[in-house]
Amino acid sequence: MHSGFLFIETNRQRPDLVRIAMVDRPMKVPEGPEDEAPRRIRYVARYNDADAALMHVHTLLRRKLVDVDAGLYRVEAERAIAAAESLGLSHERLFLDPALGDAALIWIEDQAEALEHRRQIRDKLLYLFGYIALALGVVHALSGLFA
Repeated sequence: MHSGFLFIETNRQRPDLVRIAMVDRPMKVPEGPEDEAPRRIRYVARYNDADAALMHVHTLLRRKLVDVDAGLYRVEAERAIAAAESLGLSHERLFLDPALGDAALIWIEDQAEALEHRRQIRDKLLYLFGYIALALGVVHALSGLFA
């Protein structure tokens, strides 16, 4: 387990794709207007477990994957950011592109909360099934003792 920086970037040459990747060192984020460079960093966050963060984001966006080696997904930047923000992993958001606008930022927060809530429900159901299986195993073992 090692810490790293997950980033999401867009490219004007590939307007319908985002790149999601992990780096070991903090990256320089743009300060000027979006029109200056073809590539634009949209989001950067530091995760304590970088590999797990990238794996979980990939799991959430796997149906949108275009190129696994390049980390390209056919998804809006806002949806990719929401997926990264919804992880139950310890992280610190370092940069969120202000060019996205207030409406997009609100949507990202709402979508991240919805994804996190869905994950929590799934986890609770899996625990419930595990406890039921354990209880059935105990009942089965005890019934063998008294038969």
